Amino acid sequence: STHSGTLFPSTTLFRSSQNCLRLNFAQALVELLIRKFMLRIQLLNIKSLLKTLGLLVLMVLSLSVSKAQTTIPANTALSGVLDKIGSPYYVQGDVFVPADSTLLIEAGVEVVFVGKYQLKVFGNIKAVGTAKDTIRFYPLDVNVRWAGIRYYGKSRVRDSAVFKFCKFSFCGPKISNFDCAMILKKGHFSIENCVFNNHVSQIGVNSLLCDSVLSLNIDACHFTRNATVNSNPNVTQGVFGAVAMMHGTISNCIFDYNTTRNPYNSGEDAQLLDNFSTGGTLCISNYFRNPNADVKVLNCKFVSNVCGNTGGGISVSSFKAGKLLIKGCDFIDNRTGRYAALSVFGDGASNVKLIIDACRFEGNVAKNSMFGTGTAAIVIYSFYTSDSLIIKNSLFTKNVGFYACSFEGWDGTAGYRDWETDRKSCV
Repeated sequence: STHSGTLFPSTTLFRSSQNCLRLNFAQALVELLIRKFMLRIQLLNIKSLLKTLGLLVLMVLSLSVSKAQTTIPANTALSGVLDKIGSPYYVQGDVFVPADSTLLIEAGVEVVFVGKYQLKVFGNIKAVGTAKDTIRFYPLDVNVRWAGIRYYGKSRVRDSAVFKFCKFSFCGPKISNFDCAMILKKGHFSIENCVFNNHVSQIGVNSLLCDSVLSLNIDACHFTRNATVNSNPNVTQGVFGAVAMMHGTISNCIFDYNTTRNPYNSGEDAQLLDNFSTGGTLCISNYFRNPNADVKVLNCKFVSNVCGNTGGGISVSSFKAGKLLIKGCDFIDNRTGRYAALSVFGDGASNVKLIIDACRFEGNVAKNSMFGTGTAAIVIYSFYTSDSLIIKNSLFTKNVGFYACSFEGWDGTAGYRDWETDRKSCV
């Protein structure tokens, strides 16, 4: 028992010391693992921090680029290039492109008018955007608006003014014939894939006036939510719609939700739509300075426009000779005070050759006025000869008015006579 008594304490001490060594080793191992783990976390944090710092640097750089801007003082002569790097450009007064100079505007540029100011072009201008990077012209304050672009016809080179993939917004309110969104005169012009929206006017045209042009091509443009509404009781005539032209081709364009109204129209023109009158979303005329209008309207759509008097889609006023082709166009759900989605008027001296081919007239509405009955789809009056009109391959459906169509011509001696039309090819 004595042997046993002296053995057990030493064995217990040995085992106790072994346990202590194992515990110390385990603690050391755990501490090592923790240090490695913390080091890895620190490394990960450093990488994450570096990544975050990189993102912050990119954001700061992008913000510095996005905040780049250029101020253009009043009376500045513009030429050369307005590049995207300097955009947006803030126009602080009327500015101009000098004669014999060209202004180039790059894709993605924004031109912001800080007041009712105008860009006047005496030379040439080319604003060419892309489908993904349009060029924009708009006011800093939509309540103040801007005064548009006016081409003065001082340069007659080919491509006097070219606008592609541009957007023109919130011009007006127009109170004279010289400050609609764009006026083009005596030059060669091309306008493609552009948008004209939310322009307002009291007189004349609100969006695009093409007067005495040498050549004109308007293609794939959208004219939407523009309005000419007169509030001046002294203005009884000359209240028109979105576009006026005398020569050229307009194709593949959309005109929708435009309004033209005048409560102060007088005389026989005072046709009423809810006590408002006037008309013509697209106005075609040789009344001004073109003795012989020559216009082609191809594959355009006129949808849900409102005109107080005539031409919910197209209004034609002709007082000389000329040629007009309207082909592949849709006139849908337009409203007029009396005279039709397509109205054509002239006098006894008119001899316009008019072809309406493959068009669709659907759901147009014309009201009867105090001056006479309404015609919903087409009304054509007062041309010189009875063989001036050809209507073919066209569809007329669901139009509402006293008449769907009304045709009358002037033979120069015997008064009014019916036109000869190819009704067999129409439905």
